[in-house]
Amino acid sequence: MVNNKKKKATRACFSCQKAHLTCDDDRPCNRCVKRGLADQCKDGHRKKPKYIMDDQFQSNSANSEYNVLNELLGSMEPANTRRDQLASINLQPINQSIENLDVYNQVNQRYPYELGYKHLLNYLKFNNQFSQLEKLNVFKALAEFRPSLLSLQLNLNEQDEIFAEKSFKRSILDIDNLIKSISAPTVVWRRTGEISLVGDEFHYITGYDKNLLLNKPTYIYEIMEPTSAVEYWQQFSKHAFDSTSPTVNSHCILKHANGSPVPCTFSFTIRKDIFDIPSYVIGTWLPILPHEPDESDDIKFESDEYEIDQDIEDKFIDQQSFIEPNAIYQNDPV
Repeated sequence: MVNNKKKKATRACFSCQKAHLTCDDDRPCNRCVKRGLADQCKDGHRKKPKYIMDDQFQSNSANSEYNVLNELLGSMEPANTRRDQLASINLQPINQSIENLDVYNQVNQRYPYELGYKHLLNYLKFNNQFSQLEKLNVFKALAEFRPSLLSLQLNLNEQDEIFAEKSFKRSILDIDNLIKSISAPTVVWRRTGEISLVGDEFHYITGYDKNLLLNKPTYIYEIMEPTSAVEYWQQFSKHAFDSTSPTVNSHCILKHANGSPVPCTFSFTIRKDIFDIPSYVIGTWLPILPHEPDESDDIKFESDEYEIDQDIEDKFIDQQSFIEPNAIYQNDPV
């Protein structure tokens, strides 16, 4: 059976595109030849998707964060740049201490999330502990949640972003009280990984001073082993916009302050702001203690050994009862 259906052209000419008619791949196309427009038959223009237009986004946050992610994902092959370029990034220290509830007056500008992504890019460039495959996996994870993040930020204005930052600061106050009550090693960080709150118990398993982690921009993936850092970004990308499972249970190897690994069970929950954008992450660790021999095994072994010795002793006594007494007390014959 012959199929008479016309094959769709790869790109319609301008005339056919304007008339919303089927075109063909020939130039000039058959329709323009019949209409005497052969000299005007040229490929039509394709419309670009809205999210990749060259114009600036309405949201400053979406524009800046999107550009930084583009820069990060466009650098999958780490460049041989000088190490001192890392120090040239102006990572403004954020005052993490909130002494009262007047957080709404303390925040008067949006938070620069783009600095966090720049830090991640340079951290991967200059860190030789990550293999090329591990770096590529991190970039792929960022590329997966980037479109969803961008689509939610397009309609935000500066006041929305300031309000989101005020809400974040207010949430930190409540979480701080919660951490003090549960007495578990807990850390809170932004979606970029920058640490914003540290529980006192976290010092006991890692050796890091709480004030040291908060007084300068420190990122959660910096105190993880490379494999665990890659797994974290992959899990974060998978669950960042998944409302059904915002909590992830896994394993993680932290880096102690002295450089030794600290294997832990790891659970983190992704919290979203009022605009349904991932705002911060609450992570909790429990160290996996090394296995020690069970003392009951030694007790059982000693008990078995005692029973064996007791059996030998009983058997020896039974054998002695059959030995004839010596005739030392018998009188000589008269």
